[in-house]
Amino acid sequence: MRADQVAKGIVERETEHIRNRIADPSIFHKRAQFRAKEALGSTIHEDFAAEGLFFTKADNERLQGKQQVHRRLRVDEVLDESTGELSYQPHVQIFNDCDYFWETLPALTEDEKRPEDVDTDGPDHGYDCLRYMCMDRPVRPRPVARTDAGSFQGERRRLIAAKKHAQRHGVSLAAAYRRVR
Repeated sequence: MRADQVAKGIVERETEHIRNRIADPSIFHKRAQFRAKEALGSTIHEDFAAEGLFFTKADNERLQGKQQVHRRLRVDEVLDESTGELSYQPHVQIFNDCDYFWETLPALTEDEKRPEDVDTDGPDHGYDCLRYMCMDRPVRPRPVARTDAGSFQGERRRLIAAKKHAQRHGVSLAAAYRRVR
């Protein structure tokens, strides 16, 4: 299909107002690799814009993008200071009806030549979409709040960490308490 036909199909199917669309930088090239035999003309982005679809150029940095994806897929444990309860905070939520994403993400493998990247020969389009989103709004590491080792709060955190260590490694709480700092 031509780019203008694809754009019309997207406009017909969209039911919600989309505030931000992010696209692979290749749609902004005058002569993309797969359009090499065509005459220079409008870009895919220009064809889409003519139909009312506008995109932001994605940051295509693969290695930093993979780090951002890993940060988003990690779930943080958040300690409520007043109650001492742990809760879990995800950085991204992907719904069950994203069938293509759920089919292709488990099949991703590392690149044999660059193990810090994914293999781009496989089906990585769903992963690329997630990576573009993550790079559009990167997660910055949280500053670590230091507590005095002998304070009540410091010892409480150490005890919580020791309980987790004991459960994870099957050791006694006393042995775990000696290992964690």
